[in-house]
Amino acid sequence: MIIKPLQAPHYLLQMEALARRISPHHILKESITSKAKRLRAGYIGEASLEYYLQFLPYHNFFIFYNIRLKDEHGYFQIDILVASTKFLFILEVKNIKDHVIFDDMGQAIRFVNEKEEAFTHPIYQINLQHTRLLRWLRQYNLPPVPLEKLVIYTHPKTILKNLTNDPTISKHIIQKEKLLEKVELFQETYTQSCLSEEELLRLSSLLISSHTTKEVAVMQKYALTKNELLRGVFCFNCKKSKMYFHYGTWRCSSCHQQSKTAHRHALSDYALLIEPYITNRQAREYLEVPSSHMMKRLLMKEKMSAVGNTSGRKYKVEVLRF
Repeated sequence: MIIKPLQAPHYLLQMEALARRISPHHILKESITSKAKRLRAGYIGEASLEYYLQFLPYHNFFIFYNIRLKDEHGYFQIDILVASTKFLFILEVKNIKDHVIFDDMGQAIRFVNEKEEAFTHPIYQINLQHTRLLRWLRQYNLPPVPLEKLVIYTHPKTILKNLTNDPTISKHIIQKEKLLEKVELFQETYTQSCLSEEELLRLSSLLISSHTTKEVAVMQKYALTKNELLRGVFCFNCKKSKMYFHYGTWRCSSCHQQSKTAHRHALSDYALLIEPYITNRQAREYLEVPSSHMMKRLLMKEKMSAVGNTSGRKYKVEVLRF
């Protein structure tokens, strides 16, 4: 049973919006685009596990995607947490298409374009998550419950190599096709219930109420101003040109694609990067629509909630999740 569904994280949407809106010639363009791609890859990896998790007994397992909890050291996030009355397990998801090698020095190395690149060893990463979650659980006086952990590589082209045949790596690092096999092993190992159904429901409620969405002021993080962002409605078809608004329709001068709703994506970028409310004047400048009357009709057609009087009215912009 999915208790906290998978959703594109707010931070991912912010970084993708920034990658779209920053000039191709900006010094930060490459690093911002690269970060957005990595975040999207992680989300795709988590989404690919939904197929396997659907085979778990519906009423026996509670599934939480991207739970972010606070302890005395700050916040920690778990990609996927699965809970039952008999055991819990953490899934740390990696969506990497390169060769990943675990050597005798305790290093994790990936080969990218025939070059070696070291990165954080996932065993150390998930061990820390394991420790922090156990401590977090203890503060609520729940009965002790076994907590397992797995690092799952989801990309079909990933090649994993355990050079020293370290049993810890073989036990905790797998490819996604082995997930259900591992869960079956957990079920064979843990046969006694540690939590009652009421306690499992209480744990679920605690997790949901304690979750805190990660919010980052990305413009401040990269020391950018809104004047450095590209304005206008981008063509979603050719992705080369801006669209212009003519008689209630957005039109692309390059590929001649037409749309009644292309402005929604542009407004979503505005909400993600600048602020969630927009005035008629701000919308005209941002979407590059010359007429106040045309802009008012466009905003009213979206049935946005509004605050303020006629002259200073602000419209609540919806963030699109895709």
